[in-house]
Amino acid sequence: MTTNIYGGAVTVTSYQTFGSAQPYFKPGDWSSPAPLFDPTPGDLTFTDTGALTAPGGRFYVVKAISAAGQASANSNRVGKFTYQLTPGQ
Repeated sequence: MTTNIYGGAVTVTSYQTFGSAQPYFKPGDWSSPAPLFDPTPGDLTFTDTGALTAPGGRFYVVKAISAAGQASANSNRVGKFTYQLTPGQ
């Protein structure tokens, strides 16, 4: 359960998970046209079995879906990458 912008109760029934190799992708655009996971209500888990072996990186955005079918704003982006960081740059 969460609240809307007016403080009213909203029940989250599922989550849409979008993913892309592009870190700044926008869900629904060319780099992630459809959710990786678009569950039925009550299904709240998702495992991306190819994420750890994906070359380069994998980045995600999640949207909560209410019982009324309304999507939340995008979550913060999370991801993993496989390139090396260079200290001091």
